[in-house]
Amino acid sequence: MYAPPVDLDIIRMVKETIKIPVIGNGDITDAKSAEYMYKYTGCDHIMAGRGALGAPWLFSQINALLTAGETLPDPPIEERMRVMVKHIEKLCEYKGDYVGMREARKHAGWYIKGVRGAASFRREIGALESMEQLRALAEKVVQSAADSQA
Repeated sequence: MYAPPVDLDIIRMVKETIKIPVIGNGDITDAKSAEYMYKYTGCDHIMAGRGALGAPWLFSQINALLTAGETLPDPPIEERMRVMVKHIEKLCEYKGDYVGMREARKHAGWYIKGVRGAASFRREIGALESMEQLRALAEKVVQSAADSQA
């Protein structure tokens, strides 16, 4: 089971001890944590897992920081919801609507992480059964974000 935090000292010790490439993994939730993993442990590569759930742009953010020193912000909520809908459309194409929409519930929950009103949206997510419902929810999330900024 996952039990944070990752022990960076062990990864560093392994890297210092062996001669083969070492992949650092654990608690990579943003570009800064990826950069820190490299610097602290000296690992050759990193692996991001849970940090990318609902945030597939994480890989672009990591790449931008590590290659150009550029910190990319998270995309605006409109883009997040667009990506979520496209992701779940592909999921349904691959697995069929019944299975896809049930799996979509967990993915949609990750995509709205940190959004104002996320708790009430999660209740709706738990009942998703169609792409139409998902699209309506995405529009509702975007509208809610716009209303809270007004």
